[in-house]
Amino acid sequence: MFETELKARMSRIFGLPIVRFDLPSETPEQQCIFLRVDSPKVSFRDNRQHARVTGQMRIFANLEKMPYGFFAKRINEADPDDIVDFFFHDIEENSGYYKDIVERAASFVFFFDSQYDPSKGTITSIDLETE
Repeated sequence: MFETELKARMSRIFGLPIVRFDLPSETPEQQCIFLRVDSPKVSFRDNRQHARVTGQMRIFANLEKMPYGFFAKRINEADPDDIVDFFFHDIEENSGYYKDIVERAASFVFFFDSQYDPSKGTITSIDLETE
């Protein structure tokens, strides 16, 4: 449902190619966005699916690659189409250090709206291959 869209937008907003719904391990992967979904409120009406997703994101990175202000800067520079359905808060929470590795976190609310039954629609083209 909303998971694919949430991962794609988070990747574009923060410029990190890896986005996971996993918990960080004992030695967390760096430059990866770890998403924790706390409350996905999902509803279906009029052939549409809606969700209000609240959660938290966490990134581990080298201090030089993730200075304070990184989240705010990336959100400010993001494409407006990517951030229009987001509300970020508790930005730049600092959970800890290990040598020069920092852990930054932010909370978010993501509002998702999409067609409920994508199989209903118009076919515009078909590509066939024969062997």
